[in-house]
Amino acid sequence: MIVRELVPLGKDRFRIITDETFAFVLYKGELPLYHIEPGMQLDRQLIQKIYDEILYRRVKARALKLLLQRPYTTKQLKDKLQSGGYPEELADYALDYVGSFRYVDDDLYVENFIRSQMGAHSRKEIEHKLSLKGITRETIDDAFSRLEEAEELSDDHAVVSDLLKKRRYDPQNASEKDREKQIAYLVRRGFSLSTVLDVLKQLDQ
Repeated sequence: MIVRELVPLGKDRFRIITDETFAFVLYKGELPLYHIEPGMQLDRQLIQKIYDEILYRRVKARALKLLLQRPYTTKQLKDKLQSGGYPEELADYALDYVGSFRYVDDDLYVENFIRSQMGAHSRKEIEHKLSLKGITRETIDDAFSRLEEAEELSDDHAVVSDLLKKRRYDPQNASEKDREKQIAYLVRRGFSLSTVLDVLKQLDQ
């Protein structure tokens, strides 16, 4: 492949663009080490040399630094690395590395996420949030099953009741308008209408 362009990224980094695709990012001082310039032939042997000498180490360090800041799902971390200038091949290498130490573990991430959300959100809402993070339906269902077996999940009825208390809903003095407002809020949060009405009925007694 032929190097077509060196695109500046800030003051000292460059994105190397070839006639086939984006290749990788190097610092300004690294370009002359490999004679990287527009028009040069960038063969697989040279790319592998750059990977071995610089980029494998750098992508691992970047992945670890990101994980020190906060947890990531596999998809989130891969997207973050690729948006930072690492091609898919390098991002996958870093994921294999951190995954070998369970620094990225989607099953554990999902379980912890469910635990943190289940006291204030419906299962439907939690599932939706996880799907946006790139978690598969199978992984989500398996995590809920494990937590159900361990009896760690809150029943939606209990969650609705707690939310109504936090919202200072007074069943004895609430107007019909306020009641409808609470119902609409809870249904928007993903709780089924039947569950919400059941809880309100219990509170009315």
